[in-house]
Amino acid sequence: MHNIPSTFNDDIIEDCRALIKWFTMCPFMVNSGLGPQVSETDNKTAHVLTSKTGSWYATNQFLLEVIFRERMKHYECLTNDSSLASAFYVPYYAGFDVSRHLWGYNTTVRDELGIKLAKWLRETRVEEDERSRPLLCSRTDRLGLQERFR
Repeated sequence: MHNIPSTFNDDIIEDCRALIKWFTMCPFMVNSGLGPQVSETDNKTAHVLTSKTGSWYATNQFLLEVIFRERMKHYECLTNDSSLASAFYVPYYAGFDVSRHLWGYNTTVRDELGIKLAKWLRETRVEEDERSRPLLCSRTDRLGLQERFR
């Protein structure tokens, strides 16, 4: 997992009220992005689910990037030695980055951080090789974003 500057992940979600134009994402940020645990008193279905497993959460569909990164932090096969890595994960919250700028912004503002990340990755690349660098997006991908990372 690339250790990228917080500008590309944590700083994006810091103002959880500004991530989606119509509602706040703050309640869903708890439990490493899984959201609040569903209470047995929420409704009949919730009662059945929680009484059987005790582990259901009110997860928002756009939090995949946060959930995945939190899980990856604890993955037992992570290494700091890039020569041993078969792939690199780039924990950039592209979905939330673009969602902040979808309405009322021009494409320069919308694409600014993604372009900065592509530049940062090129400048700090440990090795020139053909290994995969997965980028997870929990929202529609910007046209051509993956081309910028080549």
